[in-house]
Amino acid sequence: MSHESPVFHPAANLFPEMRAEEYQALKEDIRKNGLRSPIVFWRGQLIDGRHRIRACEELGIDWNFYAEETGADKEPVTEALSLNLHRRHLSPSQLAMVADKVRGIYDEEGKVAKSEGGKAAGNGRKKVPANLPEPKTPKDSRDKAAEAVGVSGKLADAAKKVRTKGTPELQKAVEAGEVAVTAAALVADLPQEKQSEIVANDEVKQAAADIRDEKKRAAAVAKGADEVAVQALRSAANPLCVIQKVIADFSQEQLTGLYLLIEGLLDT
Repeated sequence: MSHESPVFHPAANLFPEMRAEEYQALKEDIRKNGLRSPIVFWRGQLIDGRHRIRACEELGIDWNFYAEETGADKEPVTEALSLNLHRRHLSPSQLAMVADKVRGIYDEEGKVAKSEGGKAAGNGRKKVPANLPEPKTPKDSRDKAAEAVGVSGKLADAAKKVRTKGTPELQKAVEAGEVAVTAAALVADLPQEKQSEIVANDEVKQAAADIRDEKKRAAAVAKGADEVAVQALRSAANPLCVIQKVIADFSQEQLTGLYLLIEGLLDT
């Protein structure tokens, strides 16, 4: 078996890049002791061993002698996780970032399966009516990914937010274990320039704490305003006139929302 130019399966990139000192330690170990862990492929695609391949190439070692194929019937993501989770010592935040990558793979696989299912339905099979709801699966991609990695769905959601809204610097800080994913998720709501500044100054933790405090203050103010409004309404000579005066300035969208809210309360 030869893989001169290995094709990477997405599972090969689930885990973060090694830090420079970690990679040098790995390379030195391979130089002294040889490659002790196999480089694993699944259906010809690399799922584990990208750092080892790089180290071997830099050392002039033919890593093909250490390559092996896992069973074609195996699930590549599960295999990659199994091979790496016991070797890597990652924090819950780092694992959450891995879970988000796993979630992305599951989402893509779901799209492909759905597409192929649609094609099959057009080849003589009975097609499911388009207006029927999609059948519910036991676990969605988020929960499936979080369970596979061993984190909560809440942490997986925080990681997704960091991945989609955070700057590359913020993402790397979480993947390197320098920043908690929950703190990074709060900072990810800020403008990109502000995020970069916060990461550069190593102020993610403090910025997240400030955001949490501001949200608490805003919630307290809103609650106080609600209480004042209720008291004013109760003490009014004609509460109905007060209500009419307030909703006179409502937009159509606000009026619709109010109507639906009242309708819901009447149904309970």
